[in-house]
Amino acid sequence: MRLPPAIVLLAASVAGSGVGDQPSPREEALQRQVDDLQRRLEAARLADASGAPSPRQQRHRQRRLGGDSSDHGEASGEESDHDEHLSHQHDALVYLIMTLIVGTMILHLTTMQMFHSLPYTVVLFVLGGISSLIFHAVGSESSGILGRSYEMWMDIDPHLLIFTMLPVLLTGDAMTIDTAVAKRVSSQCLWLAGPGVLISAFATAGFLHLYLQWDFLLCMAVGATLAATDPVAVVGLLKELGASPTLTVQIQGESLLNDGTAMVLFLVAYNMLKGEEYDAKGIAVFLFYMVCGSWFLGAVIGAVFSSWIRSAGNRLEHSSGMIQISLTLCCAYGSFVFAEGVIGISGVLSNVAAGLVLADTIWPKIVSQEAMHEVWHTIEYLGNTLIFFLAGALSGRAMVKIALVDYLHLLLIYV
Repeated sequence: MRLPPAIVLLAASVAGSGVGDQPSPREEALQRQVDDLQRRLEAARLADASGAPSPRQQRHRQRRLGGDSSDHGEASGEESDHDEHLSHQHDALVYLIMTLIVGTMILHLTTMQMFHSLPYTVVLFVLGGISSLIFHAVGSESSGILGRSYEMWMDIDPHLLIFTMLPVLLTGDAMTIDTAVAKRVSSQCLWLAGPGVLISAFATAGFLHLYLQWDFLLCMAVGATLAATDPVAVVGLLKELGASPTLTVQIQGESLLNDGTAMVLFLVAYNMLKGEEYDAKGIAVFLFYMVCGSWFLGAVIGAVFSSWIRSAGNRLEHSSGMIQISLTLCCAYGSFVFAEGVIGISGVLSNVAAGLVLADTIWPKIVSQEAMHEVWHTIEYLGNTLIFFLAGALSGRAMVKIALVDYLHLLLIYV
């Protein structure tokens, strides 16, 4: 093996600088450097002969892999490199893109005369469940990057999903509601969202207590969860069915309002199940704090953004429409995150209140109502597609872990 020029020069300098038998300190230092370089060359020559990586190659590989080999086991050589590149955070985009493509295909089918009555959200839910059954049968580990992406979405934090999707879906529905019709049917919505939810929750809890012999507080927590209708699902189905405006607003308003009653029932039952005690006064205070506080906060945030949106209503400015659309998005997320994540009250009620304030005040000042509707319809479509497909996928994943007798119990409870 040929020595590098640097080593040759060092050796020459050491050889030429010696005087007599006693080397000087400088000569000793140079000699040590030459010996060290020769040992490295010998180690590299042996590594080339055996096929093992040299220390320099190992350091280079560690830098290329991030310098942390403990996160990927004790595999070596090419197997370590392969395992390192098995999973990346951006792999989650694969399942997301696949979901949006499937949703767009179904939406395109509904534009055809043959499939015009196809229930979009129901089909998405079913297809999501089928996808989970396929991954369970084939094995997500053997499905490559698609299987890894699927597992990432199945393990997603539910709070992250709620905080990302729910604000825009609720605000999109509340902001486009006909406030004139909503005022006429407001009393009916309040009766359904208040006493109606209470009756439904207690009836469900009584049946579960008699049938499954559960603790009544646990049955009440389950009953409160089942009593609240899903506003996203309800609104999506009503729009697909083409229901009358009065019926749509009535059911839509009830589905948006019943969250407060159901949340109070659930939290009270859950806290009492953990050992806390409540009296009638404590429940009333808690109800006032959760419901009235959420509505007040949402109304204030909606009024602030409404004034800001109306002040940006200059039709001669090219960016006015974009500013108004951006402010509606900020209002949606601000009202939900500040109520639910910061204060700890109902983000849904706060979000609905802010959306209703916008619906009642901003539309005459909107520069481009068509652009506003198109943007919000697109956001609602993307959110509904992802939520219903994921809901089906999660349900399908849970189905394979449920015993057959539990399906019979579920069927009786549903009936």
